[in-house]
Amino acid sequence: MADADTKTLMREALDNMFETATNNGKDSLEVTPAELKQATEVEGKTHPEPLETAQHVLHAEARDGDEINGTTIKFSLPR
Repeated sequence: MADADTKTLMREALDNMFETATNNGKDSLEVTPAELKQATEVEGKTHPEPLETAQHVLHAEARDGDEINGTTIKFSLPR
């Protein structure tokens, strides 16, 4: 099980992804667990947590109006 710091790091990375997409005028953002895990890279090293942790974080952030298609979630923007 992932620790709270890992989940916080992933949530912060997802928030940054939301902000970047919104600033670029996008009305949605599709994210996979692998993309979220990659977004938490530090100095070229990915976090050792499994993809299931990233999937859990993505599902926890999903709201009404977001689309879940397998492991990919299409988030509506702005958040």
